[in-house]
Amino acid sequence: MSDMPHSGLATVGVSGTGEEVTIAGEGEFVVIGERINPTNRALLAKSLVEGKFDVALDLAKKQIEAGASIIDVNVGAVGVSEEDVLPQLVSYLQEQINVPLSLDSASAEALEAAVSVYRGRPIINSTTGEAKRLSRLLELAKSCNGALIALLMDEKGIPDDVDGRLRIADRILNEVPKAGLSLSNIVIDSVVMSVGASPMAGRTTLLTLRKVVEILGAATVLGVSNVSYGMPCRPVLNRAMLSVAVFDGLSAAIMDPMDEGTRDTVAACRLLSGRDEMAMGYVRHCRRPGKQ
Repeated sequence: MSDMPHSGLATVGVSGTGEEVTIAGEGEFVVIGERINPTNRALLAKSLVEGKFDVALDLAKKQIEAGASIIDVNVGAVGVSEEDVLPQLVSYLQEQINVPLSLDSASAEALEAAVSVYRGRPIINSTTGEAKRLSRLLELAKSCNGALIALLMDEKGIPDDVDGRLRIADRILNEVPKAGLSLSNIVIDSVVMSVGASPMAGRTTLLTLRKVVEILGAATVLGVSNVSYGMPCRPVLNRAMLSVAVFDGLSAAIMDPMDEGTRDTVAACRLLSGRDEMAMGYVRHCRRPGKQ
């Protein structure tokens, strides 16, 4: 495995214009709101094409109110120049909200443009094990002392087995110190795939997650809702995946905080996994208007 030494679990700090948020295996579980993504959201996509950001701001505020500590920002829609629109939206949001943002794009150019206007320490979402992209985005993370999400996939795609994904993790983490960074700048994504395409997909991701935490000591994140893509009763699968992942050491999830059942699951998992001191978070959750 990686030559990078570690003692305990890594702690990754990110910030916006307000207080820092810590992503760590032994710390409070972090919710990253996923809803500023135009995929299957026609109103958001239309507003981004028109250069209007009111829909995105409304989604950001609602997710924060629902418990998101970080907001993922993705503008990937037909007719949108990500290199132009992503930094514009980031600047606009940071004038209105103070939580950290996750800058989400497959375009390295768009990510670089967004980082150039960002205030604080962002999450860059994301790199893979592909050599050129990894090198470029490690350098970008260093330039802003930000956090970089690293997906366990490479030029050949997403390995079907745990060992294949761990080999990519090892390759990524061996490059981190060469770029002048450490585990405190990296969040590993073991990659969630739909169980509709492969019934073993969830198990493979969870076993990989467990090894990343136990062996590498890295902070971790998953896009939980991918597990249910194409399946009926999607929230049921999403909540079950989240529950198991938290107990396997998951640090953060990119998810929909506006789903009431998912919020219940997060509150319960925080308590049952020992991440809710004196059960105060759970009690506050249960005292929200409309709760029994």
